[in-house]
Amino acid sequence: MAPIGPSARYALFLLTLSFLFAAPAHAEAASPSPAHYRYTARFDVKRGTITASAIITLPAAGGQTAFVLGERFTLTRASTDCGAHIEIAPTPAPLPHLQRIAIRSGETVPTDCRVTIAYHGPIDEAGEKRASLSANRIELGIDTMWLPVRQDLGMAFTIDADISGLPSSLVVLSQGELARSGDRLRIRRETTDNDLVLVGAAGLKRSTAADVDFYTATPDDPLVATLRNNAFGAAAFYRNLFGAPQVGPVRMIIVPRGSGAGYARRGLVVMPTFRDAGAPTPPFDAASPARFVAHEFRHAWGATPDVGFANYWMSESVAEYFGLRYVEAVLGVAERDTMLKRKTEAAAKAGPLLGDTRPGGAALYQKGPLLLFALEARIGRPALDRILIRPDPPITTEAFLVRLAEVAGPIAATAFRAKLADPLWRPD
Repeated sequence: MAPIGPSARYALFLLTLSFLFAAPAHAEAASPSPAHYRYTARFDVKRGTITASAIITLPAAGGQTAFVLGERFTLTRASTDCGAHIEIAPTPAPLPHLQRIAIRSGETVPTDCRVTIAYHGPIDEAGEKRASLSANRIELGIDTMWLPVRQDLGMAFTIDADISGLPSSLVVLSQGELARSGDRLRIRRETTDNDLVLVGAAGLKRSTAADVDFYTATPDDPLVATLRNNAFGAAAFYRNLFGAPQVGPVRMIIVPRGSGAGYARRGLVVMPTFRDAGAPTPPFDAASPARFVAHEFRHAWGATPDVGFANYWMSESVAEYFGLRYVEAVLGVAERDTMLKRKTEAAAKAGPLLGDTRPGGAALYQKGPLLLFALEARIGRPALDRILIRPDPPITTEAFLVRLAEVAGPIAATAFRAKLADPLWRPD
């Protein structure tokens, strides 16, 4: 079984998002006063609309902060309590059909600035084939641009949310402390993240193991049962390597959709059923769900690298490397090597992982893990573990190379940098 990709419109955007979420543990320590949202919203499921207000407290700063929100929403208020000027205009970035709400101050603001953005409108863009909210499922995140977020998608925030109008049939999950009463969900999240995800479905049932809460409406489905077993297995695997998750227990939710990507946030993993309602369970092997789950759990478990072309591989390639190590642990070296062999042809045409442009998916998911296993073969797994498995794993390429030089010598670090930048590299 191979994971089914997202729609063409969101494929590149979701690839970018995967580098932004599950912010590093030390990010909170570096920012003692992160941005904070006080958010209220009411859904009208029959009409497919939302009425919402976000009061965003920004730390003392000056200059400009720009938020983006779906262009389909009508703004009813955009104001600040710190005298900053607001400019509103359409923008094509980071996705089409957005509006930009720029907060401008000519000088440093000495105190926290509260920005209020109130709006209403349709939950989904016109023509969306799968509703984000219905009586059967909910799945809202940053890719739908239903919540105002900073335009570079890089602002981590805490949140207190009060959301109503949720169908009573839905079990709705997010991160943080959750309190549900009737159609109302209250969320208190004191750990930072760049997104607010609302995800769930009718009839979700919970099963638990150490460090995992697993939710599905179809626990007896063979594929879902395999995903659950690997969630429990991956949690034990990562606790053995890294200790407890930064945000735990990790909540893993299986949502009823036949297509689209799985993804992770800090302490949260979301995956589809890989089949439409009423369709039979698709054929699958043992290794693909194991790798897929372990890859996403690596993101949800702990730190993700800083954003930047030079650091993208440190997120996706490293997560794929550990996903394959999990396959090795539960299914054996031969199965891991079979999966690595499948990556070889795509890796040869993937292009560089370092350069002036964003690395492509083949470079990140095929070439990157092959490079890491080749490095492991050269310097030994214990040496590579001294770089990657530690309380402060490297989150940039430069930090990785510095530690590689410390562990294996400067020649090894120079050679590995060259391979990261080599568009034609392939394993021997």
